[in-house]
Amino acid sequence: MQSRPIGAVVQRAMIRKGMSSAELASEVDMREDVLTKFFYGQRAIDTNELARIMDTLDLVMGSAPESAPSPASPPEAASGTNAPAPAEPTPPQPPAPEPPASS
Repeated sequence: MQSRPIGAVVQRAMIRKGMSSAELASEVDMREDVLTKFFYGQRAIDTNELARIMDTLDLVMGSAPESAPSPASPPEAASGTNAPAPAEPTPPQPPAPEPPASS
């Protein structure tokens, strides 16, 4: 199911904000079991539900929190090392050979 990535982002934002899933579910008028299934990609939610969640967590589309703990980690276990390693820089390429001179 494609809801896993956004569910994980929402769960990290909830943890970062110091909310429990019960608190968030109550704030957005959703059952906690439905919200938890969304976190783990076991249930999709509609756009109205997602909009309420994003408003509650002060999320903006395209603004995944980078320093938040992963969904499986408790907030106190986050050390900021969960971020993916930066991509290796591309080594400089040698200049293209010049075409042979015509005589």
